[in-house]
Amino acid sequence: ILKKLEGAKAQDFENDLWQFGQHFGIEATHADGVVELRGPSDLKWEDAARKELSQVTSWYAQQVSEAAAAKAKAKAKAAPAPEPDDEWGAAPEAEFELGHRW
Repeated sequence: ILKKLEGAKAQDFENDLWQFGQHFGIEATHADGVVELRGPSDLKWEDAARKELSQVTSWYAQQVSEAAAAKAKAKAKAAPAPEPDDEWGAAPEAEFELGHRW
């Protein structure tokens, strides 16, 4: 999911991850879709940090899903609707000549 973040959302995630790390007194980084948490070796921070990280990543996953759904909806809306097929079918072409014959 984190690999699919684009533009401003990716930057927002970076900022949120930094604040997340500050909140728990740890270092939180991500690369290639993997978040790494580094902190004191007593690991008192780990359970609470993992729970909150799960909430943060779930929120961003929802944002990615909503963006994909909106993009698909826009694509479907942009596609022309097929013309309705009626029971009569196409009208035959008339054969006629231009001009007057005497």
